[in-house]
Amino acid sequence: KTAETIDREVRHLTKMVQGLDSLLLLEAAEGKPTRETVDMSSLLREVGAVYVPRFGGARKQLTVAVEDCVEIHGDRGQLADLVDIALSNALQYSRSYAELTLNRRGERVMLVIRNDVDVPLEDGPMDSVFERFWRDEGVVAQGAAGVGIDLSVAKEIVKRHGGRIMAEVQDGVFVLKVEL
Repeated sequence: KTAETIDREVRHLTKMVQGLDSLLLLEAAEGKPTRETVDMSSLLREVGAVYVPRFGGARKQLTVAVEDCVEIHGDRGQLADLVDIALSNALQYSRSYAELTLNRRGERVMLVIRNDVDVPLEDGPMDSVFERFWRDEGVVAQGAAGVGIDLSVAKEIVKRHGGRIMAEVQDGVFVLKVEL
């Protein structure tokens, strides 16, 4: 094998171990996460600001639409990880764009990430994306990097915050919805 192939495989395995480590730490923690008032509006703008140039560098566009003054009680670090996972996933698997929105609906907070996709996906629920190591056959066939663990971590974070996470494809657009 060439040095480039070995390097790629080492990076792949490192990402897998890091994802599993994050998941195991979340699962091993007892009870609910540390609770503090988290300004989700500011958090999403901060993380979004990091990703806008990353999307630009990949010749893609990220749009961030965040309602002001949306706060929840939760673990800021875990919530930041959740947003990072969602945007990283959108960056990796989008064809040209992603949209990140945050708003309050009654007592709940809705975080939605939409992105077009590189591979054709059938419309409907995509619950399998939250299973450990699951990857779409079309994505694997394209040789896209990834280990199929990040959305499992996202699901665990949402679960620990008493929320729901759902994924679906609507008219060829992947939609990740988080309700906290």
